[in-house]
Amino acid sequence: MKIREFVSGDTEKFVEIWLEASRSVHWFIGDDLLKMQKEEVRNEYIPMAETWVAEDGGEVMGFISLIDNYIGALFVHQRQ
Repeated sequence: MKIREFVSGDTEKFVEIWLEASRSVHWFIGDDLLKMQKEEVRNEYIPMAETWVAEDGGEVMGFISLIDNYIGALFVHQRQ
């Protein structure tokens, strides 16, 4: 596993990981609201943060996004 900086080509995989994890742990929010928040995650939160990627064998497994001195997001791909 390696840690690397975010590149713009990671965005769609990040959104997929975010949605998958959010559905699992924030089930009480509801799928409709999570789907609406996807654009906000994609277009606002990811670009504003300093993001680092965990990659295993070329596959993105998770990411951490820092906003100033705070962790704004920490998501890990759920293996099937």
